[in-house]
Amino acid sequence: MPGLMSGPLPLRLDPLYLAEQGIRLNGMISLRTMARLCEATQGLAERKAEVELWSTIDPGGICTLYGNYSARLKMVCQRCLGLADIEINGSLDLAMVGSEAEAARIDGEVEIYQLGKDNMFSTREIIEDELLLSLPYIPVHENAADCDAVMLHVLECNRSDEPTRPENNPFAILKNLNCD
Repeated sequence: MPGLMSGPLPLRLDPLYLAEQGIRLNGMISLRTMARLCEATQGLAERKAEVELWSTIDPGGICTLYGNYSARLKMVCQRCLGLADIEINGSLDLAMVGSEAEAARIDGEVEIYQLGKDNMFSTREIIEDELLLSLPYIPVHENAADCDAVMLHVLECNRSDEPTRPENNPFAILKNLNCD
């Protein structure tokens, strides 16, 4: 009988067990333990990601982990250089395999995750990977009006419309050569 389980997510999960039992997990995971995410963002100490996970087994015996996640992260706005709250939302669809041979049977368009010897995966590692992949390449405040007006003014004053050219161009002499 399928069931929904809420609360803190377990550190490690067996996707085959989730599929066989029809369990759908809904919970939170702390971001402070995600070292790589902490390096890429600012101020994660008290933040959490909301996560929903479930898995299925197809007729060929391949287990697929599905999920949705969302988190509010602080990143440096590339427009004003102030801190911006960036909302990250995404989903995952991973074929969970126990061996290279099993991975070779899977269609090339599906993302593959190789399980450990115990056929389990780290919830934190998968969610951290997915959050890192979802980070914006150029983070900015959602609304330009939220940017630091003083910093925008300073940046605008320091911006030059003319590209800088080196004064001593070693190839400048070549422009005077006549090519007949």
